[in-house]
Amino acid sequence: MDDPVADALGQLAAEREGVVLQILELEGNLDRAKRRVAEIDGETASLERVRDELKRRHPEPPG
Repeated sequence: MDDPVADALGQLAAEREGVVLQILELEGNLDRAKRRVAEIDGETASLERVRDELKRRHPEPPG
């Protein structure tokens, strides 16, 4: 016996599960991207400190 409502509910449940999995994947990607941005910010700050220290130790002669 065909039950179109049951079929529709099953399809919606499967679609919902797929969307939830997409959300979890996107959240994981977002977390990784945020961590990478933080790493890049740290590397940038470190390089800027090194650059500033080198300039302090070895100032450019007046031009």
